[in-house]
This record gives sequence, C-alpha cells and structure tokens, in this order.
Amino acid sequence: MMKAQWIKLSAVTLAIAAPLSGASADNSASSETVQTSLAELDLASGPMAIDALLNSGDDAEAYDIAARGAQAGAPELTGYLGWFHDTGRHVTLDASKAAEIYAAGAELGDAYSQWRLGVMIDEGTAAGTMDQALTLFRKAAGQKHVDALVSLAVMHASGRGVDVDYVAAMRYYQAAALRGNAHGLQGIGIMHANGEGVPADFDEAMAHWIVAAAAGNEAADALLTTYFTPLGDEASIKVLTRADTLARLYGVNLSFEVAGSAEAGNSGT
Repeated sequence: MMKAQWIKLSAVTLAIAAPLSGASADNSASSETVQTSLAELDLASGPMAIDALLNSGDDAEAYDIAARGAQAGAPELTGYLGWFHDTGRHVTLDASKAAEIYAAGAELGDAYSQWRLGVMIDEGTAAGTMDQALTLFRKAAGQKHVDALVSLAVMHASGRGVDVDYVAAMRYYQAAALRGNAHGLQGIGIMHANGEGVPADFDEAMAHWIVAAAAGNEAADALLTTYFTPLGDEASIKVLTRADTLARLYGVNLSFEVAGSAEAGNSGT
C-alpha cells in the first residue's frame, strides 16, 4: 500500500441523474400507469410514469408529461423538465433554459431544482451569487436531498462561499452517506486522507473508498487503483476488515469476504 500526497477535494458537480421519483429500478410502474392519458394523469404519479417511460426509451412521452406537469405548477415535474434541458435528452441541451426552469421549480419547493440551480450558479453556468447557491443547497438539504448534502460538504471543506469548516463538512458527508450516497463516503475518505478536521489516517480513507467504490463511485474506484494494492498482508487485511464494518454500517454490499468476519461477506442489510 502507498501513502498519498494531499488529495484534492472532489468537485461539487455530480452526474446529472434524473430526479428520483421513488419508482424502483426494476421499472415496476405498470403499463396501465405509463399508458394513462395525460388528461387523466394524476400529477403525483407523473414522476413514476416518466421514470418508466425513460427506462423504456419513450423520451417524447416522458418529456410531454414533464412539460404539462410544469405548466400545471407541479414542483417535481418542473424539476424533470429542467433535467431534460440540462442533459439534452430529447431536446437540445440548453443551460439557460434549464436554469430558468430550475428557478421556477426551486420557487415551487422542488429539492432537485434547488440543488441543480445551486450547482449551476456555483459553476458559473447560471446567473447568481455564491450566497444564493448556498441558500439553494441549504433549502434542498433541508428536504434531505443527498446531493445537496454533499454539495454543502464540499463548500465547507473547500471554503467556497463560506469559511472552511471541516466539522460541518464531515457532518454533511456523513448525513449523505447514511442516506446511501456514495459520493458522501468518498468525501469522508478524502477528509481522513488529508487530515481535515480528523487525524490523518490513510487506512481509514481507503476503507471508505472501498465502500464508496462498491456503491458505484468512480472517483473512489480511481483512488483505490492509485493507492491501494491488497497483498494479503496484515495491513491490507486491516483495511478490508474496516471496510467490511463500514459497509454493514452504511448498508453497502461488498463482493469480498474477510476471513474471521462475523459472516461470510455482507449482504448490504
């Protein structure tokens, strides 16, 4: 295993995933729901219908539901409409249009719109001040939006728009991680690696990155590729055992078995 130089904090920007409606990843929305006419569509079920349509490749119908929902003032559907323009899915990518729609969604109280508009302001792709970005992040985080929690962690750890506050940064990262966010786990690892608000502990950092990578975080996977070579020695086993403990805490399934652990691997429960 290698010790690292100070590791630069990851950027605020995350992959622009579609807003989550709560529909399961196995596309469980019924065909009846998807085929419901827009005139009859209950706005509350619109996000689930959009998810199912996107998964089936029917982007045009999904966009139409989002557009009609936004016109009717539905907060979450407004966020979906912004996402279409933000990512260029079905329509031409248009950051200005996306920001305009997100601003409307943010006013309506949509947490995803608040978070994305805050990111766009922070990145300079939407008009606004850092104070406005932070306010948007806080509003979204107040609704337990995990990406907003991560954004606040990054802002406090890097001193963007606020004084550097590692205690607050760790708190936000942990809150996100406990809600299943892999970027939160990666950020905790970075703080341990750099000794930001905690004693520098590269083994603890790598244990967090192992769990973050298992949860799908590509940046954590890249850090492991650079800094961690499991050799079966005592030091490696210590890191893997700690990762197994963390995975159980955060509900992440690891694909390896640590000899002497309470169970043969963990099930993520």
